[in-house]
Amino acid sequence: MTVEDDRIEQLKRKLYSRGNFTPITKRFQMGTYNKAVKENWSENTELHIDGMPEGEKTHPLLKKFLYGALVFLVVSIGIALYMFFGGGNQVSSANVDIKILGPASVASGEKIDLGVSLVNENRIALKNVVLTVEYPEGARASPDTTEPLKRTTENVKDINKGSVHNLTTKLILFGDKDSIKTLIFKMEYTVVGSNARFTKEKKYDVSIGSSPLLISVSAPQEVNSGQQFQVQITVASNSGALIKDVLVKAEYPYGFAYTDSSLMPEGDKQTWNIGDLKNGEKKVFTVKGSIVAQDNEERTFRFMVGSVGTEQNTIDTVLGTAMPTISLRKPFFNATFALAGDTADTVAVGRVGRVTGQLIITNSLADSLSNIVTEVSMSGSALNKSGVKVTDGGFYQSSQNVIIWDRNGNSNFELLRPGEKEDASFELENFIIPANMKNPEITFDVTLKAVRSLVGGGVDNVTSTMVKKLRFLTNLNVTTRSLRGGVFGNTGPVPPVRNSASTYTVEWSISNTHNDVSNVVVKATLPAYADWMGAVSPATENVMYDADKRTVTWNAGTVGALAGFSTSPKKVLFQVRLNPSISQVGIAPSLTNTTTVSGLDTFGNKAVSAEAGGVNTNTADGFTGTVQ
Repeated sequence: MTVEDDRIEQLKRKLYSRGNFTPITKRFQMGTYNKAVKENWSENTELHIDGMPEGEKTHPLLKKFLYGALVFLVVSIGIALYMFFGGGNQVSSANVDIKILGPASVASGEKIDLGVSLVNENRIALKNVVLTVEYPEGARASPDTTEPLKRTTENVKDINKGSVHNLTTKLILFGDKDSIKTLIFKMEYTVVGSNARFTKEKKYDVSIGSSPLLISVSAPQEVNSGQQFQVQITVASNSGALIKDVLVKAEYPYGFAYTDSSLMPEGDKQTWNIGDLKNGEKKVFTVKGSIVAQDNEERTFRFMVGSVGTEQNTIDTVLGTAMPTISLRKPFFNATFALAGDTADTVAVGRVGRVTGQLIITNSLADSLSNIVTEVSMSGSALNKSGVKVTDGGFYQSSQNVIIWDRNGNSNFELLRPGEKEDASFELENFIIPANMKNPEITFDVTLKAVRSLVGGGVDNVTSTMVKKLRFLTNLNVTTRSLRGGVFGNTGPVPPVRNSASTYTVEWSISNTHNDVSNVVVKATLPAYADWMGAVSPATENVMYDADKRTVTWNAGTVGALAGFSTSPKKVLFQVRLNPSISQVGIAPSLTNTTTVSGLDTFGNKAVSAEAGGVNTNTADGFTGTVQ
């Protein structure tokens, strides 16, 4: 047993004994340490602690560390105080601000004055300050509304510390009602001691409360597929300022075919320039067309109004929008109307003495149609009432210029079962078209009426309409003649002499009756013995000569209606040289061969042409042209 185990046993006996407990712990007594202490300090007095080695009584490295930390703390506090009180926040964008004072909502076209404050709360001046303003679409300069605003820049130069620079931005905003226009203000600056350029940006939103232009469209709610109809567009000014070059642009739905307009459109046939509008002024025009679609489909138009944009046929800023919707239904009648055998909506004819009109009416419904009435109303300057001839039981009411077919004149108009058809024909002749009449035409307004017998009982009155136009083409002509005198100073013997050259002037003159003609071209060839001299008068006319084909071509451009009647004909002169041969003795040689003229009738949208004979040396100014 170990000594430790023996001690444990002794302790157990002591704990469980019935006698008094006597601790076995041996207590140690502390001794007394006497040390003499001097009553006075001396310079070399050193404190020695007994038991400590001499080399471990001090820590010089720890002292240095503590002293260094204390110095660092003091320096840091000093730098922080300097940075805070001495202007250390000089490049903080948080201390630079752009404050804008202005309305949150304006009427479109209303003048706006925005107060702009550039704030510098830094403790150093801002240098080379530049304020740039980027404007939204529809912004205009004030007061000149024709000048669009895109971007402006103002050099403010310097803003001292703790200072504010105030300025005013003036503009006029155009836009659609309830649209939001955003202006972007950007402030750029530098500070002393830095090459960096700092930026501060602020956005400002303005709501358009009302539009300066009001547009409304009146359109039928329901039309037959293929039926011509009309929409009316009204544009009114709601602005206190004059709005210049107002443009209306249409976006047509699928299946729409443009027919006509009361105001001449641009070339795309969906843009109209209605000019300037004063406050309260209103302009109205109509557009005609038709839509082909399935039964019960809907088509939506979009008409926009605004000022003319920089690109052709575009709106700079949309100031108003109207979007009418039209429902399509299957036509009650499937009617075919042909004029001179042509079923187009507009038919153009030339010099004809008679035109036949034929209507073929088909019941396209699943129900029977009874009491069918067909009316054709005619109007136009070229109509001759005495030249109207009606067949198939129709009656011409001359006082109203209307042809009527009904069951009283033709029993076939009593009832049309599903899929059945009926004809109605007429003829027009002896048209009244004097040479000085401009754009002659006849308009046919067709109305079909019937009573529809509904499946299961009951009836319904149904109507269908269509419009056709008959237009008459212009008479385009060219006349030719030769001259010995004139502007070119012709030379050589007259009458011409064999083997001797003589020069002559050829004159072409274009006349035109009813309609404008575009892309007019006059052509003729020169015979082998005639030379092109290159002289043309007026020199501005586009006359060219093809030496290989010996063809003279005059591109005359557009010749207006009534040229040569109420206005002067269009003319050109050119010079040729005749080189007569001995074989031509005793005859007057031709200077040009047959002359042709052609162009496009813009009213009838068809090509027109004519020709004239060539000219010879027997001149219009009285000189004999027989070769000697």
